[in-house]
Amino acid sequence: ISRGYCILVEGNADVVSMHQAGFTNTIAPLGTGFTYGQACVIRRFTGNVTLLFDGDAAGIHANEVALQHFLPLGIVPRIVLLPQGDDPDAFARRFSQSEAEQFLESNSISLVQFYLKTRLEGNINNPIRRAQVTKEIIQKIALIPNPIVHTALAKECSKLFHINESSVLQDIQK
Repeated sequence: ISRGYCILVEGNADVVSMHQAGFTNTIAPLGTGFTYGQACVIRRFTGNVTLLFDGDAAGIHANEVALQHFLPLGIVPRIVLLPQGDDPDAFARRFSQSEAEQFLESNSISLVQFYLKTRLEGNINNPIRRAQVTKEIIQKIALIPNPIVHTALAKECSKLFHINESSVLQDIQK
């Protein structure tokens, strides 16, 4: 966390490899899952978090769990989606530190983009599915205590999903 932010990964091997690659700001829950209590501890040190979980269904779920714990604390993590079958351990071994930093920077997405990529997967033209995913995003945004963040994320959501921004903000308020 000495860099002002932390990278949250799933397990021990991921942390060790990331540290060996120079990312000493990498941490893991070390257990069956990430908890609200762990999110509170992280918040004491930084509000700037990047989620870097495995590139599989379990990794997608781990992102969702982490978001559920971080958002009520006012922490809106950036998310890096690794390719299917990849994990932070292999990622750290494959790239030099500068290449890995560039990858993390270039592939860091917001929670709105996360739900767009993981829920719609090419179905953006399906209005029913798009409405369902938008509702899910609005529920996540509503967890965040800061109304300024609501506005920024509502703007992003309305742009990406082609929805009126004021409608998104109204739904967040509900």
